[in-house]
Amino acid sequence: MGGGWQTKQGAAEVAPIFRSRKDGGATREEEEDREYDSDSAASDRSRTMTATPLTKEDLRQLLSEIKANMATEFDRHLTPIREGLIDLTHRTSTIEEQLDLTVTRTTATENAIAALQEQLHQLEE
Repeated sequence: MGGGWQTKQGAAEVAPIFRSRKDGGATREEEEDREYDSDSAASDRSRTMTATPLTKEDLRQLLSEIKANMATEFDRHLTPIREGLIDLTHRTSTIEEQLDLTVTRTTATENAIAALQEQLHQLEE
């Protein structure tokens, strides 16, 4: 009946990674999230408690950083889309070339069939 993780040995290997909810244990990710949230909240509280009015230069610097971060994020999301469009353009060009070649061959085949039909018609006369 037991194969893989269902055996006692397999369960023992997996247990540290996936702790049971019955014992109230949290996964590593949940523990890290809690630590980050508490650090972040403490940091926010200390900033709020010691906040001083921002100067125009502070605001300019903050705005500059926000713009730079937005540009980076925007570029990070657009780059794969841009690359996909370039790839799609190349594929479309290849398909168009193949379609043109197919039309040319079809026209040549139709002309050859018409010539053979004409020859057959002449032979029948």
